[in-house]
Amino acid sequence: MAGFYLYFVQATVSDIVAGEQNLRQIKELSFERESLEENYFKLSDGLNFESASLLGFVSQKQGDIIARQTSFAKR
Repeated sequence: MAGFYLYFVQATVSDIVAGEQNLRQIKELSFERESLEENYFKLSDGLNFESASLLGFVSQKQGDIIARQTSFAKR
């Protein structure tokens, strides 16, 4: 009987420790995600036609579109 009691106490303590570790990891990942989102928004605010041309992108002069007559899936 005492063996069952010790087993369940040990299992409960292990579950509590694992839960605390998971909560700590969730907090760390949440902070990292917030940091990455903040960096993304900072970088995306700087994207415009002027910055793109400074990076070497050029505006397309003519809107040529190449299309197949039949779908590849039908072959």
